[in-house]
Amino acid sequence: MKQCKAVMLPLALLSLSACQGGPRGGSGNPIPPPNTGPVTLTVIDTPPAGVTVLSFEITAVRAVLQPGNVVLLNSPATIEMRRFEVEAGLLATADVPVGAYAGMNLTLASPRLTVFNQSGAAVGSCPNNTICELTSSATSTLSFSSSPFPLTVAAGTPQALQVDINVSSIIQSDLSVNLNVAQGVTVAALPGGGALVELEDVVGTVTAVRAANSEFDLRLTPDGRTLSFSADSSTQFDDFDDPTGINCAVNNFSCIAVGQILEVDARIMAGGSVAARRIQGQDNDTDEELEGVVVSVAGVPSQIELVLLQEATNAPGIEVGDRTAVRLPPTTRFRIDDDGFTLNPADFDGPSDLAVGQSVQVERRSAVTSGSPPSFDTDGIVLKDVRVTATVQAVSPANNEFVLTGLTTFLGFSSLPVRVEPGRTEFENIPGSVLTGLSAGNVVSVRGLLFKGISAPFVVAKRVRRR
Repeated sequence: MKQCKAVMLPLALLSLSACQGGPRGGSGNPIPPPNTGPVTLTVIDTPPAGVTVLSFEITAVRAVLQPGNVVLLNSPATIEMRRFEVEAGLLATADVPVGAYAGMNLTLASPRLTVFNQSGAAVGSCPNNTICELTSSATSTLSFSSSPFPLTVAAGTPQALQVDINVSSIIQSDLSVNLNVAQGVTVAALPGGGALVELEDVVGTVTAVRAANSEFDLRLTPDGRTLSFSADSSTQFDDFDDPTGINCAVNNFSCIAVGQILEVDARIMAGGSVAARRIQGQDNDTDEELEGVVVSVAGVPSQIELVLLQEATNAPGIEVGDRTAVRLPPTTRFRIDDDGFTLNPADFDGPSDLAVGQSVQVERRSAVTSGSPPSFDTDGIVLKDVRVTATVQAVSPANNEFVLTGLTTFLGFSSLPVRVEPGRTEFENIPGSVLTGLSAGNVVSVRGLLFKGISAPFVVAKRVRRR
């Protein structure tokens, strides 16, 4: 099993010599070299239909513009693709010499797949009714020369490219991964100006604070790569005043300090700067924060099992994609990451509210015990956002709700009500950006909170994207 860790987002890269342009890194927003234009590279996932992919991580090794091998990405970034169904992630921002570029080469490597096979028969090496981790050492360099190329870079004019990794296409019927399949990986241009893409749930450890500029850096991977964020008067600060966490009563930028674990929602702006919309205080100690999808509640109330999707720091013995048991002592605290939505805390306040398919964050409070699966203790569980892609069955604007169908059998139900909160739920690619713009038959990706419910599960949607 490979030892590198995946995180929620690949990071901006350490900068090259300023006179040559090159990828930017942390430590604020440096002045770009003359005769260059900023080019931002993002990534998004087209999810599979009807396949229960619990985790899919892949490493973006390098990206260069041609001619000239002009570097956009020159340090490997491992990405967990399931997190990018609804919003894109940032690969890199580079200051590129002005000129015309005919194409781009992108090297991808080491796909790792965690699936739940419920097909009724073995698929490849994965037995029926089994969660399997499948790894590959394959490397593929893909060349792109059709639209949006040729790409003209002008001094000071931002450009943005988005890589779409179509998981539905590259995962084959035997669960092997073919990165070279037609339309498996594509590139498109993003509109310039304003915010390019939204970043959600970026978790990392604060490594630097520049209070005079309202900026801070997060380390998001164990190898030390960083992403710089800026805050302003519109930035929302949450949970810094939690007495069990950071415990800073003023709940503003002055609470941020080196060593804290934070979760950030942000916007990548034209030119590559990253503006924080929401900053949530997670912790100020060294215990690791982990997030995963619940795959078994058979041990409730004393234990659940997760497939890990994200780690804030490195935990020996477990990595993203692994199945892990989490022990729940009777004093375990339960909380909802509400993001300002109007919710009932009683919908998630104890072990009986846990359900397969939920995404939860736990804090590791013990060493990892080896076993099958490995296990550890926690004292707190936070309900986090799931990502679900399915077909709209019915829309009820009067009830602020629509129903999804065509869900994977892993969830254990054939339809799922999705509730929206007017004025808070965000809509993308939907006419009027309102619920009435949805129709039966639309395929949508939803990010929101999955509740077990009293009689049936439901999702409170924070963002809905029509595909």
